[in-house]
Amino acid sequence: LGAALLTVIVAVLAWLLYTVQPDLVRKVRRTAEEQPALSFAVGAIVNVGLLFVTFIFFVTVCLIPLGMATGLLLILLNLVGWSAISLWVGERLSQYGRSSAQPVTYMILGILVTAGAVGILWAFGCWRTCIVLIILLISAPGVGALLIPWLKLGSQYGPRRTPPTPGAPSAPVSPTGTIVPPAPVEPVTPTAST
Repeated sequence: LGAALLTVIVAVLAWLLYTVQPDLVRKVRRTAEEQPALSFAVGAIVNVGLLFVTFIFFVTVCLIPLGMATGLLLILLNLVGWSAISLWVGERLSQYGRSSAQPVTYMILGILVTAGAVGILWAFGCWRTCIVLIILLISAPGVGALLIPWLKLGSQYGPRRTPPTPGAPSAPVSPTGTIVPPAPVEPVTPTAST
């Protein structure tokens, strides 16, 4: 019952988030897909760091309000991250079933798979001591993808432009921003003189 309740709560919260901010969830999913290693690394560092800081704040009783603030931040970041990862998982599963639906349906499907699997592991007592770390690692790519633009990491600002080679002529650019190809050069044929 606890596992089912956890899955339903996460699904409802993710659905509310997607209803309010669908562009945010889709952008985070796209960043996590384009830069998976960087997203996972940033998300894992932030998740473990926030978890450790929250634990320290709660151990020192006088800093419990700060621990509640960092704990709430940890929950909010992972809600966004879990929603984005669940959307990605749901889209991948739908490709196997060759079905088309609304993106929010894919996200709910992904949440049922990810949160449901974690809930079942918790219910059966598997890795119960490490279940929080498993949850944080699952949502880590989404958390990292959410934070990458704020930390100005990766290539989220478009393709990287290579600096021109010194001495090389620069290609002309049209008003629309596209590079204009050079005009073909007509071969010069020598004329016979009489």
